[in-house]
Amino acid sequence: VSIVKGVDGFRLVGQHADAGSLTVVDSEHGPAMRVATRGFVPHVWDVLVVHGAEQPLVAGRTMMLRFWLRNVESMTGEGFVRAHVEQNHEPWDKSLSVQFGAGAEWRQIQLPF
Repeated sequence: VSIVKGVDGFRLVGQHADAGSLTVVDSEHGPAMRVATRGFVPHVWDVLVVHGAEQPLVAGRTMMLRFWLRNVESMTGEGFVRAHVEQNHEPWDKSLSVQFGAGAEWRQIQLPF
């Protein structure tokens, strides 16, 4: 059962969401989201790519977050992404929270939670 599949329905939110852009591009793995930020963003939660689950998560059931990742452009040659699966309200409890670095080559990430 897919909770979210594809790139439709994702959006940028956060205090500095206007400092970012989200566009859909073609990749060798199908449609992809290109996320870019302009300048320094003080906190990781200031620019977020979010999508609400289309079905509720079921306690005790293992789910899989799977995505492809690469860095297209950065000052250091490496980009970072932090993946969270969390409640959509306070206290923002997280079922998953992990950070990855990305170089120029595509990398598949698979995270059970």
